[in-house]
Amino acid sequence: MRSGNNQNKPEEKGTRPITRRLSLLLLLWFVFFWVIMCTVDVRGQVPGQFNFQGVARDAAGKILASKPIRINVVIRSTDELDPYAYEEIHSVTTNNGGVFNIIIGSIGNLGSQGSLLDAKWGLKSYVLHIYLALNETGLEDYIDLGITPLLAVPSALFANNADNAKNADNAKLAERLQGDIPIVFSGSANSPALSNPGTGNKLIWHPQKAAFRAGTITGTINGSQWLDPEIGNSSFASGIDASAKGPVSVALGEGTTAKARNGVAIGSFNNDSDTPGVTAAETDRIFQIGIGKNYLSRLNALTVLRNGYIGIGEIFSTVEPKYVLDIGSRIRIRHDALGSHTAGIYFNGAQKENAAFVGMKTSNDVGLFIGDNWRFWINDGGNGYLNGALIQTSDRRLKRDISPLSNSLSKLSHLVGQHYFWKDSTKSQQLQTGLIAQEVEQYFPELVTTDEKGFKAVNYIGLIPHLIESVKSLKAQTELIGTIRAEMQALKAELSNIKTAASNHSNEPSK
Repeated sequence: MRSGNNQNKPEEKGTRPITRRLSLLLLLWFVFFWVIMCTVDVRGQVPGQFNFQGVARDAAGKILASKPIRINVVIRSTDELDPYAYEEIHSVTTNNGGVFNIIIGSIGNLGSQGSLLDAKWGLKSYVLHIYLALNETGLEDYIDLGITPLLAVPSALFANNADNAKNADNAKLAERLQGDIPIVFSGSANSPALSNPGTGNKLIWHPQKAAFRAGTITGTINGSQWLDPEIGNSSFASGIDASAKGPVSVALGEGTTAKARNGVAIGSFNNDSDTPGVTAAETDRIFQIGIGKNYLSRLNALTVLRNGYIGIGEIFSTVEPKYVLDIGSRIRIRHDALGSHTAGIYFNGAQKENAAFVGMKTSNDVGLFIGDNWRFWINDGGNGYLNGALIQTSDRRLKRDISPLSNSLSKLSHLVGQHYFWKDSTKSQQLQTGLIAQEVEQYFPELVTTDEKGFKAVNYIGLIPHLIESVKSLKAQTELIGTIRAEMQALKAELSNIKTAASNHSNEPSK
């Protein structure tokens, strides 16, 4: 020792004559407390240090309460070829129970020699050699308490060695784990199969399948998803009960399932009703976003098939989309609040981009824009506008059971045209002209429809053929009237001629 105590301390190979009873008694107390404290206190120590606690008693076994003492600590290797040794001296005062505490490795308040960090913890065996002296008896009164094997390696010291494992068998790996050097793990088809990982938090690298798993297995309905047969080659799964069974598949989230080759499932509890084959197919689900709540309530917000078809919505049919975009509910297209574009959809023609547009004409009109002009639109009052002709299919070849109308004029004569106003304030409040559907239904039931709420509507265009037949009937009647009128005129002329002839005859002289 470089301290002043070195000349009065016994050599390692022998001790000064001491009372055997006192030496044995103190040794037993120190060994007892060393075993107890080293198995409890060292786990939370600063690297390079560990706690030591003991009880000081005199030769009569009386506790040395509140006494100043000196503790000389020596740690050395049991290997005669290993020159390692560490030594330090502490000056402490016992408490009322005679207990004292020191931190071995803290250099010691009276000096030290060597370093605990130089020891090969876990590879070599070491012993602890303790000396004790009462400060008031003088420097030459050290008591050799004997040697105690360090059967438990101080964890903080061993961890520090592990952090500096450059000389270990896996030194390169240890260095990579500490720095920025890439890490490469290898595997092959001959690697062992994965045993049952059980439940709980798991981190799995499966070399045989080049697959990775990280997360939690709860052992619920799908508790077997991380067994070897349920793991796809080159697959990745992370989360809670995430299953990537398909080759080169990915599953992230909770209860997600990716079955198809190259499939990706994220979110929570996606629909798992698909049954993909071994080889890739156009109808395989290669991307799914799950929004289900549990294993019995699996739903998808989005489903993408290998053929590019996309299904959106929670309903079952959208997980098997039949078109490029298959939507299971209403969609909403918003007005461009920052620009001048109204909400709508453009359609390309075979040779023209944006050939047509369906959407809002203004904030109150929705319609169809085609041919560089608005052709049809309806306003929020229910009024429709057609910028062109309304043409309906009427080819004879498309019709069956054709029969002529009858009594059209008689039926129309029972209808009464009306002026009225709509009760619904959302409709136009201008004066309206039309018919009453219930009246029309009495004579032309085929022209009246009734909706699910019981409200009736009239097919006004369907009245046109009846109007045509009525005009024809009126025309026939008019022609008949004309004929009768001509005949009457002829009869009048003939009667007039008769009257004239009779008058002339009566005026002739008698013979």
